[in-house]
Amino acid sequence: MPSLIVSIVLLISLIQSDSPVKVSLSNDQVLIHLSEGQTGPVQSEIPLRFLILSSVAPWSIHYQATPLKGPSGELGPEQLLILTPYTNRFDTLDVPRLIARGEKVAHSPVEVSNIRIGFFSRGDERPGVYEGQLFSPDGGPTIFVKVIIEPLIPSKGEAIIKLKPEKGAVSISFKPDRIQFPVTGRPGEYDADNPIHLTVEGKNRFVIKVQATPLKGPDGFIPPERIFVNPGNGHYYSLDKPVVVLRTKGGPKKGEFFADLLFRIKTTWQDRAGLYEGELIITFEPDIEEPHIF
Repeated sequence: MPSLIVSIVLLISLIQSDSPVKVSLSNDQVLIHLSEGQTGPVQSEIPLRFLILSSVAPWSIHYQATPLKGPSGELGPEQLLILTPYTNRFDTLDVPRLIARGEKVAHSPVEVSNIRIGFFSRGDERPGVYEGQLFSPDGGPTIFVKVIIEPLIPSKGEAIIKLKPEKGAVSISFKPDRIQFPVTGRPGEYDADNPIHLTVEGKNRFVIKVQATPLKGPDGFIPPERIFVNPGNGHYYSLDKPVVVLRTKGGPKKGEFFADLLFRIKTTWQDRAGLYEGELIITFEPDIEEPHIF
């Protein structure tokens, strides 16, 4: 029991600010990028450089990882890897790993370079940002680790246009009859490949509305609240409910009315790869209220 008490006291003295071994870093953050489904080791983009001063000898510095926490739980510290001058391979960081040692007092900074941090991907990790730390039981500064798993987001989303006007009330035409959203990068907002040119002919006041159905894919769907339309006023509106895209003005009149509709989609980390398909439904309603612009 006394030996246990002594070891705890020594550990506390080493992590205090007056530690005889002082470590400075080229940077205190490690960033690792990989794609969903990727397997095998992936290295950090920038190596870590350590500068060490020590008033005692011999000395050594070790580092170990905490779990990485993300949107789908934790990734174990055994998936984080380290390559140091003392090994010819990547070692797991679930236990302390030696990154520097010396047999003499180091009154001048001793540089230990080419420390590489990596991540071993099993291929079943969910997309998202996972964050953890590398800590040193010998008093070295904390290193923050961020692993970003890019999703294999839809390569294409497609919406087919259907009409549901009041019978005989107006004549509606549009080109083209379908739009596509080519999604090739990180989650974000993507515009459709073409606008929809809408032409409406009628003799009474009316409003034209557009609403979207969910885009169904191979492993889920993109809800209509992430599909948007710009009716020509510079603003985008969510299509989870009908949006007015064209409206007659003034009293009853006969003629042709036009609108160029722009569409946009928003993807997230949870969207899986594949083709997503859905519908844009254009509806006609008599305008019985005083007209106004959007």
